[in-house]
Amino acid sequence: MVDLNRTMIIGNLAQDPEVRDMGNGKEVTNFAIAVNRTWEGPQGEEGKEVSFIDCCAFGKTGETIEKYLTKGRRILIEGRLKQDRWINKDTSKPQNKIRVIVEKFHFMDSKKADDAPEAIPASAGNEEGSTMTDEDFDAI
Repeated sequence: MVDLNRTMIIGNLAQDPEVRDMGNGKEVTNFAIAVNRTWEGPQGEEGKEVSFIDCCAFGKTGETIEKYLTKGRRILIEGRLKQDRWINKDTSKPQNKIRVIVEKFHFMDSKKADDAPEAIPASAGNEEGSTMTDEDFDAI
């Protein structure tokens, strides 16, 4: 049996990317993407909905996103889903959240800077020893 955890999302940045030091010499870049969906109802009325997808990128991938992209910019994200689980300190109830771990991305609009790459795989910027472990993800 083979499992597959792969996602591709096209949308607009819902916020400016935010870089955070994880305290172990590694940085994570967090941002959200707004994905719009429209449809036509049975009487011809138009329906709309927006989903906000949380994303995080590491290493050179995260640095590049933070450097070249701002709120409103269009982007295609390729990556995998990761579910975070924790206990709410106030209610003592379990909580969870799914986010996209960015492995590769593509600029999707014409605002791209001349020196910005079209796409960058996450592994291209990872220096030796900077790969992420489950413990690193727990620190996000």
